[in-house]
Amino acid sequence: MSQKLLFSLIALTFIYQLSAQITTPTIKEEADVPSYQLPQLLISERGKEVNSPAKWERLRRPEILSYFANQVYGVVPDQLDFTR
Repeated sequence: MSQKLLFSLIALTFIYQLSAQITTPTIKEEADVPSYQLPQLLISERGKEVNSPAKWERLRRPEILSYFANQVYGVVPDQLDFTR
């Protein structure tokens, strides 16, 4: 009896692990990749032209770093509310 229960538990765990790995289909052909436009490096998010190294350091560099951090790491909430 306990062997059947143990086998059933192992089988259910294995099936659960298989279903957890089902993801969206992998793109295997380059032609199937959706088009993507890179952001302009010398135009700020507000449309201002960046034409000097000082403007780059002050305006555009922080925008690009923020964009990168949001795309790679995502957004972390400031305060989590666990009282709900």
